[in-house]
Amino acid sequence: MTPPQQHQHHWPSSLQLLLLLSSAHAFIPAHAPTAPVTAFFTSTTVISSLSSRSPLSLTSIPSARTPLPCLWQIRSDQQHTEDYFRFIEGKEAPEKVDQPSVIIGKGKLGQALAEWSTFGKDDVLVDRGETIPLTLTAANGTVYESFPIYVCVHEWQVEEVILACPKEKRNDLVFMQSACLENLLKKYGLCNKKTTQCVPYFSVSPLGLPIDGRVQYDVSKTDGEPKYAGQTSVCGLWRGAVAERLKKKGLHVVTMDYMYWRKQMLERLLFDSVFGLLACVHAGSGEKTYGELAQNHWEEIDDILSELNRAVANIMAVVLLTHVDRRLRGLAEGPSWRDKRPRMATAQEYPYRNGVLRSLSRTFTSRGFPSPMATHDEYLNFAKERKLVLYDVDMER
Repeated sequence: MTPPQQHQHHWPSSLQLLLLLSSAHAFIPAHAPTAPVTAFFTSTTVISSLSSRSPLSLTSIPSARTPLPCLWQIRSDQQHTEDYFRFIEGKEAPEKVDQPSVIIGKGKLGQALAEWSTFGKDDVLVDRGETIPLTLTAANGTVYESFPIYVCVHEWQVEEVILACPKEKRNDLVFMQSACLENLLKKYGLCNKKTTQCVPYFSVSPLGLPIDGRVQYDVSKTDGEPKYAGQTSVCGLWRGAVAERLKKKGLHVVTMDYMYWRKQMLERLLFDSVFGLLACVHAGSGEKTYGELAQNHWEEIDDILSELNRAVANIMAVVLLTHVDRRLRGLAEGPSWRDKRPRMATAQEYPYRNGVLRSLSRTFTSRGFPSPMATHDEYLNFAKERKLVLYDVDMER
């Protein structure tokens, strides 16, 4: 790389010192309790932004500290401010209501959504790979050119559905997966506030009845209001329609904007990834359920959650809501989850669960940086070495 052009004037010595100190942070051992993840973000940002104009030559920076301009994200977006003002001024578009819809996937969830509908045969249930209609005609003759298209397939099958969907209908897709689909949706320009996405915390019984996963984990000390964890949340164009259909069956659902919903999605990602990984690593110790893992291994879980929480904030520029640890423990020990058995992601699920976190870590380690989520990596490597998982934990999707 050609060294940056040297300037004649001198920068303040304090700025030079900041650059050198931030570079030195990278060599603090990953296991050291004093090595904050923020050091990785800060040092990367400083080097990326100053290397082109600092009188310090990049040759003075150790080779492992190569600039990583793609690792940090800008936290300012004017669109968010505009959305906020529309909200406080009451200029938001009204939420859409439930109506005849297309449901893709004839599994338990797809059939349940069709049965829970009040529109009967006006809903169209199709299997993956079948043609998605461009219009719907109700029994009373009403023609719908715009309607929600529920995607009720496994996460590794979602791309096939997107490709089969006419491009003019892709903004009507409603993703009902509990996994993290961000990387996939970005590939098709669907990772935005218009795309309807749901974080489901409900399940469907063998009889087709809804089972709500929401639990009360605490009571507010200021107003006495209950605090809940595991509440189904929806964002996007059709969020009102989705919420209305689910609420008709007694499920608790909240609608929100995309930026707030993203926090809910990442919180669910941490819940599934951490408990699944701990269940895998401790499979021989007898703990099988969410409740047992929370009771007997909470210190480990809390350490991993804290580490991942910081890493997500610094790498993805998403700050999760406070007390995420309390919510996830309350969820694991609550009546809806404590007797269920978490499981490690399968090879097909992995890229949308623990693989998302591993990919973020590999962005650092592949360039000589310490992992910002060293404990999660250590547990994954242990599972791989002991052949507790039979797939490559560093697989690329």
